Amino acid sequence: MSEHHQPTTDDVAAMYDRLTDLFVQALGGSIHLGYWDPPEDRTPIATAAARLTALVGERLAAAPGDRLLDIGCGTGLPALQLSRALDATVTGITLSTRQRDLALATARQHPHPDRVDFQLADAMHLPFADASFDGAWAIESLLHMSDPGAALREAARVVRPGGRLVIADVCLRTSPAGDAEHAVDATARIFQVARFLPVAAYEPMLTGAG
Repeated sequence: MSEHHQPTTDDVAAMYDRLTDLFVQALGGSIHLGYWDPPEDRTPIATAAARLTALVGERLAAAPGDRLLDIGCGTGLPALQLSRALDATVTGITLSTRQRDLALATARQHPHPDRVDFQLADAMHLPFADASFDGAWAIESLLHMSDPGAALREAARVVRPGGRLVIADVCLRTSPAGDAEHAVDATARIFQVARFLPVAAYEPMLTGAG
């Protein structure tokens, strides 16, 4: 992928402040993509998005009462879904004031509103003490970060030893060329993506972050 504008945290925040309501209408509530299997699966995107959230929850292997961190919480629906499913306390962070406000409004309808909280925070500079959480997840948020390695190091710092971090990101399966490369670059500019990484890039980043 060719070099393009690297978004700042302010760029990402402004984009989500401006477009979150549109994403909610288009995607059915959550603003991440869904999980379809097999490819001919025609499940509606809102259901597929909840399915992806559920898969993330399965891989967390959290215990009742665990404290979990949602890195890039969007509208808060994944945090609310997994708080109920896992009987856990969840803190969600976002750069977007609009997303934070939507998430807090939705949380008031949660059966246990004291179990969910949403804050404005930068994943590359988390405002939490070491080992504050039993687990964490990041759904389609690392791709916005100018230094995803820093975000992973911060996740390693705030999650207790033995806790799990689960990542669901939009990745490159092959290196795009020609029209495909132009399309990928245009998508990155529109949606303030720092870079789309190949799957193989994640293991060394995770190892380097501890």
